Amino acid sequence: MLKSLKGGVSALILILVMISGCGYKMAGMEERANYTLTIASVYNQSSEPDMEREIGDVAVNFFSARGALGDNGKSRYIADLRLKDLSFESRIVTRTGQTGTSSVSCELEVTIHDRTGKEVFTGTFNSRTVYDLTSDLGKNKRNRTDAVNYVIRQSLTDFYHDFRP
Repeated sequence: MLKSLKGGVSALILILVMISGCGYKMAGMEERANYTLTIASVYNQSSEPDMEREIGDVAVNFFSARGALGDNGKSRYIADLRLKDLSFESRIVTRTGQTGTSSVSCELEVTIHDRTGKEVFTGTFNSRTVYDLTSDLGKNKRNRTDAVNYVIRQSLTDFYHDFRP
C-alpha cells in the first residue's frame, strides 16, 4: 500500500510541474498587480441611466481580486472611469417570438493620475457580448445585468493588461 501511495504522490507532483511549466493557469488564480490605485470617480456618459454604482462595484471587485485596490491616501495611482457608451441591440430569431438574443457593447475610458495629479495613462477600451432573451422577464433582467457586468470587466481586463507602470 505504501508503494502505491508513493507512486500516486509522485505522479501528482509530476503533473503539477508539467502544468505549471507550460504556462497553464488554474482558474481563479489572477496575476497580482505591482501597483495600487484608488477609484476617484466614475462618470456615466452613456444613455443608460444610473450606471455609476454598477461600474464602481465591478471595478472595486476587479481591482481587489488582483491586489490593486488601495486606500485613498496610500495608493500610488488615482483612476477615473468614464463610461462613454453602453448600447444594446436585440434580435428575435425564432418564429414564435419567445426567444432571441441581445448584445451589449461598452466603451470605457480609463484615465490614471499619479499622486501629484499628473496624467500618466489614458485609454479607451471596448467590449461586446451576446446574451439570451427568454419569455421570463426576471431571467432577462439577470442576463442583461450579467452581460453589462461582463463587458465592463472585459474592458477593465484590457486596461489591466495595457497599463504597466
